[in-house]
Amino acid sequence: MERSECERKIRWIFFDLGGVLFFFDFWTICARFSRASGIGPSQIFRHGFQSGLVHGFDRGEMEAGEFHERICRLFGTPIPYEEFRLMWCDIFKPNPDMISLFQSLKEQKYPLHLVSNTNELHFGFLKRRYPFLSLFDGETLSYKVGRLKPDEEIFRIALARAGASPSESVFIDDIEVYASAARSLGMHGLRYIHCPGVAASLECLGVRVTP
Repeated sequence: MERSECERKIRWIFFDLGGVLFFFDFWTICARFSRASGIGPSQIFRHGFQSGLVHGFDRGEMEAGEFHERICRLFGTPIPYEEFRLMWCDIFKPNPDMISLFQSLKEQKYPLHLVSNTNELHFGFLKRRYPFLSLFDGETLSYKVGRLKPDEEIFRIALARAGASPSESVFIDDIEVYASAARSLGMHGLRYIHCPGVAASLECLGVRVTP
């Protein structure tokens, strides 16, 4: 397809956080808790991550202190809060290619926004460690708005906060069902597999990916 056939006017770009700007591995958390408690990693994943407890934390249904206490009770292992915080948070590695793309788009004055399923511990940790996150023009975070992707409401909130038109907006996520949810509202939902693919899709939409 010729570029002129698919080119559209894009004015706002929305990014996911984990899996796009950062790589992460929840099994690292499970292994750490396993060593601390003597419980197998699979059991920790099943009772922690698949029980609804983590989703509740990501929806902002409890504060960090309560989440810490409930995890310790669940696995019968008292872990000091600061030790727990590092066990829970230090699982992220930056994705340099996508961060470079973000910075290039920022230089070109595109309004850039975050839409992420996350919690106060993870986001606070990342914000302190990676200052570029403060360059986003806005953020819609699940624990602050009480909604998790793929709930369409989180995208409606993000669009309203940005003052954005869906047809002039792009959302980038590594999970197809989340990108699809954005498309259901009229946004251009792109699934991240690798940075060159995202860059090519943005260019097809008329976005200049380099200054």
